[in-house]
Amino acid sequence: MRAPVVLKSSPLVALLSLLLLFLLQGGGSGPQESGSGSFSGLPPLAGPPPMQQVAGAEVLRGRTIVVDPGHGGVNRGARGLFGVQEKDVVLRIGLALRSLLEREGARVIMTREGDYLPGGSWERQLAARVELANRVGANLLVSIHADSNKPWYQGTTTYYLGNSSGGRRLAESVQRAVTAALGSQNRGIRAKSFYVLRHSRMPAVLVEVGFLSNPLEERRLADPGYQERAARGILQGIVNYLQ
Repeated sequence: MRAPVVLKSSPLVALLSLLLLFLLQGGGSGPQESGSGSFSGLPPLAGPPPMQQVAGAEVLRGRTIVVDPGHGGVNRGARGLFGVQEKDVVLRIGLALRSLLEREGARVIMTREGDYLPGGSWERQLAARVELANRVGANLLVSIHADSNKPWYQGTTTYYLGNSSGGRRLAESVQRAVTAALGSQNRGIRAKSFYVLRHSRMPAVLVEVGFLSNPLEERRLADPGYQERAARGILQGIVNYLQ
């Protein structure tokens, strides 16, 4: 993996991030995740922009889109310093994306709609996702995740299957739109043979929206307004690709 462009690998960045969060909290015992998914005691992030029609969204009518919030149930995925879990963040983004897509006339199939493992077991969770997408004849599959690495890493990355030209074009489109919607660092697109990409019969991407291992990004990812922005970015990326 290439080094980040903005936050270069220095532990000092992580320490400064933690100090900033501590100061914003007023010297308390640390941020706590509220039921709404935001941190109490911290100033709220800007909410999503006013709802407006997406230009060119008519291309979604009659399309079948599979939205795959990663992990679920006993598979919590990444966990941030302050306890925010990947499985919760990506489910909220996925449900927001479903609402936006359905509003524009798309047929949306979710691989999960709650806190459970698709397929009912650890062994079946990945196969169940792609089998569903293949069975319903989906036009596209978008798998949503949150990344984890060193605490100074930040930004958004979108993965595609290396030999899929449609997947690459979808990844490019989604990556541009999500980073524009979030103002996040653009870590680019990358070819990777993830199971859900390798076994899907349609163009598919896996979006790592941000890093839960970064304290500041963990705070953002837990914010409902930020989650809505991420969903809108993915929506715009899908529309741009289909156009």
